[in-house]
Amino acid sequence: MTVLILGGSGHLGAALQSRARADTRVVSTYSSIPVSDAIPFTFEGEEPLPRADVAIGSFPLAKRLEGRSEAEVKWAVRRYVERCKCPRLVQLSTDAVFSGQQGLRSEADPTDPLTPYGISQARVDAALLEFAPKSLVVRTSFIFGWAGGRLDKRLAPLVSGQKTPSKQKWASNVYRAPTEVNFLAEAIWRAVHRDLGGTLHVAGPRTSIFDFFRRALEPLGNHELPPFCEETDDDVARDTSLSSATMERELGMKSGEVWKWHRLHSQGPLAA
Repeated sequence: MTVLILGGSGHLGAALQSRARADTRVVSTYSSIPVSDAIPFTFEGEEPLPRADVAIGSFPLAKRLEGRSEAEVKWAVRRYVERCKCPRLVQLSTDAVFSGQQGLRSEADPTDPLTPYGISQARVDAALLEFAPKSLVVRTSFIFGWAGGRLDKRLAPLVSGQKTPSKQKWASNVYRAPTEVNFLAEAIWRAVHRDLGGTLHVAGPRTSIFDFFRRALEPLGNHELPPFCEETDDDVARDTSLSSATMERELGMKSGEVWKWHRLHSQGPLAA
């Protein structure tokens, strides 16, 4: 099997490459900074792509199309599908397709996005499955952890000292389903090799923003936590957590394991 990883130089792309199966030929791409053994790819560009059995879009496609009309999104996604030349695509999605009025949403729940990003993501997901019906939309939440020699964008400034944890405001009444990056990569590979299609939630357990940072920082050193606070802005989605029941049934991976994966891989930054 030949798998094309679009966004291979990114955080998730690095984790995907590190967990690729021995019997899988991986072709990786980069966007702006050349990477050894990778080929150039930009979503808006015309770079030719090699033929592959599966293409994994490990970059936030909906961000590129935020603010576009539904017709514009459909045109862009159709062009993307045709350019990939693959019978199957796996594309990263997000919990922003839900309003946050109800948590632990399943794959069967209708989307009800409120933000421009969420609206764009819902349109991308629908268009992808329309133009490439055998594809898989992998919906997830906060992606965190250590991969490709670096921590994610949320934890890195806190661990490096660029930001002080005790001075942050982390709401205890806002809930997500944070997902460790290597756990997510493993789930994507299992889904690829099991020919899963449609929509799949790859998610950790329902966790408040405060508890996410508390647990995520725990294996990364001693950090003074900020005082409890609650979100009062009604525009902030309160609960976009995702149900992991399908993931657990189809892939044999339990949501609570994301914290074990984080502790295991966090030895990277501690050693450095």
